[in-house]
Amino acid sequence: MKAIKLTKLFLLGCFMVIGALISCNEVEDEEIILEMGNFVDSRDATIYGWVKLGEQVWMTENLKYTGSEIKHITDKNEWYNDNYDGWCFLDNNPDYADEYGVLYQWEAAKLSCPDGWHLPSVKEWHQLEDYLIANGYYYNDVPKNIAKSLASDFGWVESTYEGAIGNSDYPDCRNKTNFSALPGGKRYGYPGTFNDIMFEGYWWTSTDYKTSLAYLFSLSCDSTILISRGESKNDGFSVRCIKN
Repeated sequence: MKAIKLTKLFLLGCFMVIGALISCNEVEDEEIILEMGNFVDSRDATIYGWVKLGEQVWMTENLKYTGSEIKHITDKNEWYNDNYDGWCFLDNNPDYADEYGVLYQWEAAKLSCPDGWHLPSVKEWHQLEDYLIANGYYYNDVPKNIAKSLASDFGWVESTYEGAIGNSDYPDCRNKTNFSALPGGKRYGYPGTFNDIMFEGYWWTSTDYKTSLAYLFSLSCDSTILISRGESKNDGFSVRCIKN
C-alpha cells in the first residue's frame, strides 16, 4: 500500500494526456484527448485520480472519506435508521477500502465529498452518459452500450454476454474513459447485510426520488448499459465525486 501511495505522490501535480480513439466501433479515425491528473483530499491526505470527460471532471476512484461528521456503523441493527448518515467498510473489513472505497448511506454521501467537489445529481450523470454516446464510447453501433467503457478492465466477475463488462470482448472499449468503475457491491438498509461485491457497482446521486428513496446509477458484470433507479436512503452505496 505504501508503494501505491508513493507512486501517487510522484504523480501528484503532474498533468497527463492520454490519447483515445473516439469510437470503440473503429468507424472513426478522429482522436479525442482525455485529460487526467491527481489531487489530495486535504481532510485526510488521501490521493485520488481524476479524468475530464466533456465539460465534467470526475474522480476515477470511489471515495474513502470517513470523517467525524458521518457515523461509522458496523452493527447491522444500527445500520437501519432514520438519519441515513452512516458509513461502513465493505463487509466491515477496512482492507477493502483502498480498492473499493467505503459505502455510504444517502445523507452521509451528501456530506462526504471534499471542498471543490460534490455528489453528482441525476442530471450530471445523464450529462456524462450523453457525452459518451455523442463521442462513440459504445460498441456494435448501439449508443446505450457504454458500460464497458466506464468499467475497470479487471475486478469484475466473468460474463458470457456479448459486450458485457465481465466479458473480455471488444478490448478497445474496455475502460475507454479511464473512469475505472469497480464492483464495490452494497449494504442493504435492512437487514444490514452485504451483497454484490465483484458483481455490481452502485453510486449515489444527490437527487431525491421519494421521502425515503434517492436515485443511484449502477453497472453490472452482465450488463452493457448504465442503469438508474431509486433505492432506500438506508442502503449503503459507493460515491464518485464530481468537480464543482
